[in-house]
Amino acid sequence: MAPYGELCTAFYDLDKPSAPEDALAFLTCQIAQSPGPVFEPMCGSGRFLVPLLRQGITAEGLDASPAMLQACRNRCAQENLTPVLYEGALESAMPSKTYGLIFILAGSFCLITDRQAAERSLDLLVSRLLPGGRLILEIETTAGMTPGPFPWRSHRVDCPDGAELICRSQCTYHSAEQIGRVQTIYELVQDGQVRAQEHEVMSIRHYPLAEFDALLRGKGLTDITCLRPYTTQPADDGDEAVLFVCRKP
Repeated sequence: MAPYGELCTAFYDLDKPSAPEDALAFLTCQIAQSPGPVFEPMCGSGRFLVPLLRQGITAEGLDASPAMLQACRNRCAQENLTPVLYEGALESAMPSKTYGLIFILAGSFCLITDRQAAERSLDLLVSRLLPGGRLILEIETTAGMTPGPFPWRSHRVDCPDGAELICRSQCTYHSAEQIGRVQTIYELVQDGQVRAQEHEVMSIRHYPLAEFDALLRGKGLTDITCLRPYTTQPADDGDEAVLFVCRKP
């Protein structure tokens, strides 16, 4: 998929201005038990990264979207934070440093839909972990996904200047491929007129729990747990999103 554009970034920041408190508490707890600095591939505009920096945690980020990274820099500038950010896709722009904890939340890892590319990305993530380091991945599962198109959904947010941003999206799920394809239209509306528009098409790979668990074990990771996001409760096959936490020996 193409990197997220300016309207998408603006909508995302207005719709999700801050990270959920339970997610930050979960991350902070995991970081405290990890042996080194933190890295967030696919960090977007810093919804999770910036609060960690605010706490004084040594954390770096990577994203393929220049618009998202600029939004992250702007957030940091407002709080006199100096982020270390890398631009590019995970496979091509991952820094050569090693980290005590690497996390990808909100199902972003599932945007890597090619199975071989996903495996290569996992290999890369594991190679960048210190011994004893933790990998945390939130994935979208196949639970609740039925073949065919889902209804169009529409959501709007208010901009500080009085304009509106409208997001309309539809997902079509292909069960044989375990891939949902989402088309999204973003519109900036001011004084009743559409001033700008972006059309985005992306794909999301959905995983059965057992399949992704086996994928992680095949990379030599240990202490693998599958949880309902940001809790200590074990996930089950009915959960549409789950959090895998694992460790490098």
